[in-house]
Amino acid sequence: MRTKLAICALLSTAMLTYAAKDPVVMKINGKDVKLSEFQYLYHKNSTQQIEKETLDQYVERFVVYKLKVAQAESECLDTLQSFQKEFEGYKKDLLKPYLEDSTVVNTLAKEAYQRMLKNVEVVNIFLSPGRDETSAAAQKQRIDSLYQCLKNGENIEDLAYKHSEDRTAKKRRGSLGYIKSGTFPYAFEKVAYETPVGEFSEPFRTNFGWHLLKVTNVRDDRGKVVCAHILKLYPQNASDSVKAEIMNKMNLVYEKAIGGADFNALAKAESEDPGSASKGGMLRAFGSGEMVPEFEKTAFELGNGEISRPFETAYGVHIIKKYSSQPVGSFEEVKKDILAMMQRDERATMAKDARMEVLKKEFGYSPNKDFDDYVAKMITNAAGNDTVFVNSLKSSDFTAFTINGVKVPMKELAAGMQPRNIITAEGEKSLTEMQLEKAVEDKISQLYMDKLYKEDAYFHNLMNEYRDGMLLFEVSNRTIWEGASKDTEGLEAYYKAHKSEYKWDKPRFKGFVIMAYNDSIMQEAVKFLNDNANDAEKYAKLKKEFKAKVNVQKVFAAQGENVAVDYLVFKSGDKPEIKKYKEFYIAEGGLQEQPECAADVKMQVVSDYQAYLEEQWIKELKAKYPVKINQKVLRMVKE
Repeated sequence: MRTKLAICALLSTAMLTYAAKDPVVMKINGKDVKLSEFQYLYHKNSTQQIEKETLDQYVERFVVYKLKVAQAESECLDTLQSFQKEFEGYKKDLLKPYLEDSTVVNTLAKEAYQRMLKNVEVVNIFLSPGRDETSAAAQKQRIDSLYQCLKNGENIEDLAYKHSEDRTAKKRRGSLGYIKSGTFPYAFEKVAYETPVGEFSEPFRTNFGWHLLKVTNVRDDRGKVVCAHILKLYPQNASDSVKAEIMNKMNLVYEKAIGGADFNALAKAESEDPGSASKGGMLRAFGSGEMVPEFEKTAFELGNGEISRPFETAYGVHIIKKYSSQPVGSFEEVKKDILAMMQRDERATMAKDARMEVLKKEFGYSPNKDFDDYVAKMITNAAGNDTVFVNSLKSSDFTAFTINGVKVPMKELAAGMQPRNIITAEGEKSLTEMQLEKAVEDKISQLYMDKLYKEDAYFHNLMNEYRDGMLLFEVSNRTIWEGASKDTEGLEAYYKAHKSEYKWDKPRFKGFVIMAYNDSIMQEAVKFLNDNANDAEKYAKLKKEFKAKVNVQKVFAAQGENVAVDYLVFKSGDKPEIKKYKEFYIAEGGLQEQPECAADVKMQVVSDYQAYLEEQWIKELKAKYPVKINQKVLRMVKE
């Protein structure tokens, strides 16, 4: 008994200590607002204000904000499925940075930067991964055989020419030239940069297939160049005589360029490159491996301001003018680009995977060692029928894994699975493993989110800010913004009560303008309107009857706001021509010196009416929900 009392006393002391660190600054509708939350929002607000509010001014605005949230909660808006779905999305986004191991991110970023400083010359043998298990096994055997050939001293260029499935292998004997960081899959880049010059790699696989590579040289990265070019395209299957004729034309262009003609003007007039001709031939800055080799070689060998002689590529004949060179920037200068590049390949998941491994240990994740055998048995029992397989998983109580001592059954893991077309046993196994990984990640992410919400003040306040902000928007939209714009009776009543406040400094025309292709069509249109004068749908019917020959505009405009009204009503300006319409006619309406109804000044009235409703709503909320502010705690806020 004494032990229990002692434990209770310790817990009470701990809770009091925690409460002292984060006391309640106010209660709104009986709900505590902690000092940490108030300070978080107050300081965040201060950085966003042009003119800083006093603390008292902010307290008033904060109280109103919380009163509106209280109203949203009383209307159970936080229980709506649409709200919960949207909030779940926000929570996942907020959690993402916490699910990455920052040490891994920084290590990978610095690794990428060091690789950016070098280019690696590579020869590659490529084999596709195979269409099915049988062909995949055959491809693996082929790449192993080619590896043995390399070990036996055979030449990699010869092997690439004979066996590589890269489309350029025959032409380039497997050479990829100099590659730079970020231009190939990370798995390929890693092997290329880690293989010593003169040596070849062991077989390895990327998402594209199997590879064997040899590194033949390494050089310092040459940065980027800024160039413009002029291109004369080769026609398809161009003969040697046609190519020679194009080269002669480009020699004449070259003479103009070095003779002092403006290069950008020449490019606009002569270049056949659809992407750059209109820009004076200017290309985006590019580095190694981003252009065809002949173009890249010429560009990098030019000095700044120099113009190349005409040269050939597979596309045609080019002339380049080089404007400047851009060396690789410092790590801090290019870090943002590196991080963006990392998000486009497998590095995007490496930091997350590392963090997930730590969290698995923290939350006591334990895989079921019999999982693979169980799935294999289920696949066998299903005998190739995917529906049977999926349904058997969905009804299974077999423990897929354990987290924090809680067993997660197979049926929970398989809840989102749907039967598909006939699939191989290997495919069934792979898909089930993916479901397992997803279920583990979801469970751990939720546990980690709950922990952060309890223990991390910033995360706690940020999540509350998103939640309350969503509720504030929804309740304000329903009560004020959307409500006011749809309340036609209320708007009209408000306008009539405040009519003297709405004045124009100049008259406006309000009515319908008819436009027609020519005078005869206009006469027919006017007759049609006269014949249907009492029909409320006459303008819609007019457009249907005459189609594109006639157009109808409902116009509300002051002088200078509509060319047809200026010409017909205000008698100013020349007769307009709008698209194909040459004739104009006022079908209905006239000038108004001042507004006659709420619709004439709708935007102003809606805005004023919303402000009026807001004011009344706040009064109601203050009367409805009690607010208690602890002034002593409020004085602890650092302004």
